[in-house]
Amino acid sequence: MTASPLLAPPLVDPAPAAPLTRADRGCGATVRTAGDALDRRAGRLAAEFAARFGAEPAVVTAVPAAVTLLGGDLGPVLGAAVDRYALAAVRTTGNGRVDLLTERDFPAGAGLGSRAAERCAVRRALLELGRPDALPWTAGELTARLGRPGTALVLGSTPGVVTHVALDLAAWDLSLLLLDTGARHLGADGALRARRRVLDRAAAALGTTPATATPEQLATLAGSTDQVVGRYARHLVTERARLDAAVRRLGAGDVAALGELMTASHHSLSQDLRTTTRQLDRTVEAACATGAVGARMAGAGLGGAVLVLVPTARVGAVVAAVGEAAAEAGFPAPRQHPA
Repeated sequence: MTASPLLAPPLVDPAPAAPLTRADRGCGATVRTAGDALDRRAGRLAAEFAARFGAEPAVVTAVPAAVTLLGGDLGPVLGAAVDRYALAAVRTTGNGRVDLLTERDFPAGAGLGSRAAERCAVRRALLELGRPDALPWTAGELTARLGRPGTALVLGSTPGVVTHVALDLAAWDLSLLLLDTGARHLGADGALRARRRVLDRAAAALGTTPATATPEQLATLAGSTDQVVGRYARHLVTERARLDAAVRRLGAGDVAALGELMTASHHSLSQDLRTTTRQLDRTVEAACATGAVGARMAGAGLGGAVLVLVPTARVGAVVAAVGEAAAEAGFPAPRQHPA
């Protein structure tokens, strides 16, 4: 496995309500890019669009993928946009039809929010073409849309507010790696949705939802005589505390502290929410034992990938150790997607 840092400058809107500038517009299959390679991808997508629909797209947009560093869909999220891109080529016709074609340079199910990135690219294109929608933006879409170089985003702590916090990995000689186990969401059989329903029902009995519950309501759920509800709620309580601690530590410039909180989050996902797998746990253990400052499951869980925060000088050693640990346990070596 070859190693390279994951985090890189995303190029997206500076604010949810900000109008797109000319530099954002993908007219003539030109997109705002991080380099010539993305321009070439846009050109290829535009050519494929023309061959399929018999006309060039009116706009081609590009948005980055997003990773969740802490939190999740049951509460606040600390996320970051990364150097993988989804592209959308779009045009509208006189009769109101929308023709669109998308592509991305990262796989589905690897914890990079593939669907959110593609949706965000399409919605940006439609906004450019005067066809905005009134749908709410998901955390993944907002992270892709609002991510800035050298920052992470806090979403959901305050309704309607997105906060940027510094995440200058280079200043700390750190790299963020994505190690993909190749296992694809064993929760497709409904296991993940079942966990959500358990919490939804328990929260509804208190007149709230898992995402909007107050600390007092979450404490009540965590103390439930139903052990499953108690475990799930305990994860939400401790994860909110970890996210708040991360924001404070990052605000103080302590990027390395994020790694400890990511690892603690993974242990909670494993022991309380129980959405990890032996393969994911093994990857986290091997990475941390070889010098990573922290690691956490990426995405929804029950398969997928692991995010690893590691000193840049230790990247090669960590990747090698993770591969060896996987082989010893009978798993394929996790694959790192090239940055």
